[in-house]
Amino acid sequence: MIDFLGFTFHNILNPTQTKVTEQRTPSGELKMRGGLYVYPSALSVSTFKHKIKSVMTKNLNASPYRIVTLLNPIIRGWGNYFGIGTLRVFSRLDHFLYYRL
Repeated sequence: MIDFLGFTFHNILNPTQTKVTEQRTPSGELKMRGGLYVYPSALSVSTFKHKIKSVMTKNLNASPYRIVTLLNPIIRGWGNYFGIGTLRVFSRLDHFLYYRL
């Protein structure tokens, strides 16, 4: 695994050891998928969460409209930069934002 520009590049060379990416063909034989996986690094995700928390704590008494107008550029920019990658990270961040709001 390599972290570069906020992304983690994970190359699976020996796909027989991963159970997450296994698939069965119509004939029933087990087929494993290997390759290069790209997703936001853990440091990038934690930095994003910290930025969201700091904006929300600075504006505790603000109206919901004001909070949304402050958060939208941050979320949109982060999502555009890290648009490639797995949807699992975005799903987790969606839940984080929902419960934070």
